Amino acid sequence: MPPRSSLLSSLEKKDIATFIQCTKELSVDDALTDTLAGFSHRQLLEIWDAVQTMLSQALQDTDMDCANTGELLQCVTRLANGTFTAQNGYELYLPPSLIEVAILIHGIFPSLMSDHSALKDEISSLFEHWWIAEAYGREELIGNTILYLL
Repeated sequence: MPPRSSLLSSLEKKDIATFIQCTKELSVDDALTDTLAGFSHRQLLEIWDAVQTMLSQALQDTDMDCANTGELLQCVTRLANGTFTAQNGYELYLPPSLIEVAILIHGIFPSLMSDHSALKDEISSLFEHWWIAEAYGREELIGNTILYLL
C-alpha cells in the first residue's frame, strides 16, 4: 500500500501501531512533508481529527506502556512539524484539532523524562516553528518551551 494510503488507513482505523510504523517510514527520507503537501484542507482536518482522538484515547489508556506513548508522541510531533513544513510558502492552515493536539502535547512536555531528550527537542522545535509563524495559539505553547530551552 502506498505511504499516503497507509497513513490514511491507519488513522481511519485508529491503528496506533500502523500509524507509528507509517510515520517512521515516511520520516526516513523526508517523504512525510511531501505526502502532507498533497492533502487538501479538508483532508488535513480529517487527519488531525483522527490524530486528536487517537492520542487522547492512548493517553487515557493505562495499559499502554511508556515506550509506546513516547513513540506515539514522537510520530504526532513529526506529523505536526511536517504539516508546518508542507505549507511553507503558502497561507498557513492549522486545523482546530491540530491546535488542540499541540496544547495537549504542551501540557505533557514538562513531565517527559530525560531519556526522551530527542522527543523533547522535536517538541520544542514544533513550538518554535509555531511561534515564528505567528500561528494561532502560539502564546499558549511557548511557556514550557522557554523553560525547556533555558
